[in-house]
Amino acid sequence: MNSKWLMVLLIVSLALNFALLGFVIGKGFADRGGPDPSKMYRRWVHTLPEPRRDELRPGLRESFVEQRPLVRTMRRQHRALREQIRAETFSAEDMSATLAAMRDTHNRLQALNNASFVDFVGALTPAERTALADDLRKLRPRHQRPHREQKPYPKQE
Repeated sequence: MNSKWLMVLLIVSLALNFALLGFVIGKGFADRGGPDPSKMYRRWVHTLPEPRRDELRPGLRESFVEQRPLVRTMRRQHRALREQIRAETFSAEDMSATLAAMRDTHNRLQALNNASFVDFVGALTPAERTALADDLRKLRPRHQRPHREQKPYPKQE
């Protein structure tokens, strides 16, 4: 075997080793940090026995009712943003203002959600808190779930 092929094999081998190393390191950091765990705890409630869910349901319902107006505001802001993007004439100032309002609404919604999460965890037993901590690693937020098939972009004429 000549030295040219050995060099190619060495480069391919190094590339594969670095890819494997990157994968292993990435998996090790996958559950650190990440998305806000307070966005996922409502799904976890369904793992509890029905009588326990019934005890916790009023607090969850109260937080949902409290957050509903902000969710509606976010939906209106998203519609406004889409309309601004579609508009015949583009206004950077209007779009910047809409994005700033969306950011503010999102921050207020996240603060409410975090407060609700604190109240919820405070109502759990020590065993339930341990189970929640273990299960939060398994719960995947919506943006990490498999995506539905997206529509193709319209053809340019």
